[in-house]
Amino acid sequence: MLVFPVMYLNESVLIDEESAKKLYAVVTEANVIVNIPFIVISVGILLGVIFIVFMCRQQMPPSTEAERQPLLSS
Repeated sequence: MLVFPVMYLNESVLIDEESAKKLYAVVTEANVIVNIPFIVISVGILLGVIFIVFMCRQQMPPSTEAERQPLLSS
Protein backbone atom coordinates (compact mmCIF):
# COMPACT_ATOMS: atom_id res chain seq x y z
CA MET A 1 0.00 0.00 0.00
CA LEU A 2 1.36 3.41 -0.96
CA VAL A 3 0.04 6.70 0.40
CA PHE A 4 0.69 10.06 -1.28
CA PRO A 5 0.05 13.36 0.49
CA VAL A 6 -2.75 15.21 -1.24
CA MET A 7 -2.39 18.55 0.53
CA TYR A 8 0.36 20.39 2.38
CA LEU A 9 -0.35 23.08 4.98
CA ASN A 10 2.23 25.50 6.26
CA GLU A 11 0.76 27.31 9.24
CA SER A 12 2.44 29.98 11.32
CA VAL A 13 1.41 32.47 13.95
CA LEU A 14 2.73 35.79 15.19
CA ILE A 15 2.47 36.47 18.93
CA ASP A 16 3.43 39.44 21.05
CA GLU A 17 6.31 39.44 23.55
CA GLU A 18 4.07 39.00 26.62
CA SER A 19 2.37 35.91 25.18
CA ALA A 20 5.76 34.51 24.17
CA LYS A 21 6.99 34.89 27.76
CA LYS A 22 3.87 33.14 29.09
CA LEU A 23 4.30 30.28 26.62
CA TYR A 24 7.98 29.96 27.54
CA ALA A 25 7.06 29.82 31.26
CA VAL A 26 4.46 27.10 30.63
CA VAL A 27 6.87 25.00 28.55
CA THR A 28 9.67 25.42 31.11
CA GLU A 29 7.33 24.45 33.97
CA ALA A 30 6.21 21.36 32.04
CA ASN A 31 9.86 20.33 31.51
CA VAL A 32 10.58 20.68 35.23
CA ILE A 33 7.50 18.65 36.16
CA VAL A 34 8.46 15.89 33.73
CA ASN A 35 11.97 15.71 35.24
CA ILE A 36 10.88 15.57 38.92
CA PRO A 37 10.84 11.72 39.07
CA PHE A 38 14.39 11.60 37.73
CA ILE A 39 15.51 14.19 40.28
CA VAL A 40 13.93 12.21 43.14
CA ILE A 41 15.54 8.96 41.93
CA SER A 42 18.93 10.69 41.66
CA VAL A 43 18.68 12.09 45.19
CA GLY A 44 17.71 8.64 46.49
CA ILE A 45 20.67 6.99 44.79
CA LEU A 46 23.01 9.69 46.14
CA LEU A 47 21.70 9.23 49.69
CA GLY A 48 22.01 5.45 49.33
CA VAL A 49 25.65 5.73 48.26
CA ILE A 50 26.40 8.09 51.17
CA PHE A 51 24.72 5.65 53.58
CA ILE A 52 26.73 2.71 52.23
CA VAL A 53 29.99 4.67 52.52
CA PHE A 54 29.24 5.61 56.13
CA MET A 55 28.28 2.05 57.01
CA CYS A 56 31.45 0.64 55.45
CA ARG A 57 33.65 3.15 57.26
CA GLN A 58 32.01 2.49 60.65
CA GLN A 59 34.44 0.90 63.14
CA MET A 60 33.23 -2.19 64.93
CA PRO A 61 34.20 -2.45 68.62
CA PRO A 62 36.82 -5.12 69.32
CA SER A 63 35.41 -8.43 70.51
CA THR A 64 36.20 -9.89 73.92
CA GLU A 65 37.82 -13.24 74.59
CA ALA A 66 34.47 -14.69 75.73
CA GLU A 67 32.83 -13.72 72.45
CA ARG A 68 35.52 -15.53 70.47
CA GLN A 69 35.03 -18.82 72.29
CA PRO A 70 33.03 -21.54 70.48
CA LEU A 71 29.38 -21.73 71.43
CA LEU A 72 29.40 -25.51 71.69
CA SER A 73 32.27 -27.47 73.09
CA SER A 74 32.62 -31.21 72.70
